[in-house]
Amino acid sequence: MQKANIVLFTFVKNESLEIILLSIFKYNPEKLYIVMDVPRNMEEENCQNKVDAILNIYTSKLNIVFIKPNSHL
Repeated sequence: MQKANIVLFTFVKNESLEIILLSIFKYNPEKLYIVMDVPRNMEEENCQNKVDAILNIYTSKLNIVFIKPNSHL
């Protein structure tokens, strides 16, 4: 049975991200698309670095496609 792809929108909040990613990992989709805007300031950049660190745990375990613009939208 083919599994559905998943799209995850994230930005600077990481409180629930690990729980969400663990559920996605258990499902093991064909592809996981992660959409993330670029930070607008240093505070958001620091928060987003924490989000990136959590995401990096799963990059070798899932087929992840990152969608991130070059500038803030």
